[in-house]
Amino acid sequence: MKSVLKRAEEASKELSQLNLKSLKLTRIKITKNNPDTGHFRLKAFLTEKESIEIFEFYFSGNLLKYSYTYIKESFSILRYDNAPHHKKLKSFPHHHKHIKDIIKELEKPRLEEFLR
Repeated sequence: MKSVLKRAEEASKELSQLNLKSLKLTRIKITKNNPDTGHFRLKAFLTEKESIEIFEFYFSGNLLKYSYTYIKESFSILRYDNAPHHKKLKSFPHHHKHIKDIIKELEKPRLEEFLR
């Protein structure tokens, strides 16, 4: 089990390891009810027109909801999430990825994979 604050710190570190000269972490919001329950949101700009948004929600130290989104010029280019709304996918009700307007199955992802 991970604390919400610890996981937010790890996600922030993973972003910084991209070694992009233009990476600018603009927002970190952490809401926690106790050390193991709560959520965080991170937003980082890669360039003036590109950003990454990370959201993770934990309950009792377990990741329940997440979304990782790469945005370019105000459009979502790539998103991993586990919202249960694509019933035709074999991975329903769990993980899937959006590549522009295409929805694909996804094994349980890790943030590091998304950031590659």
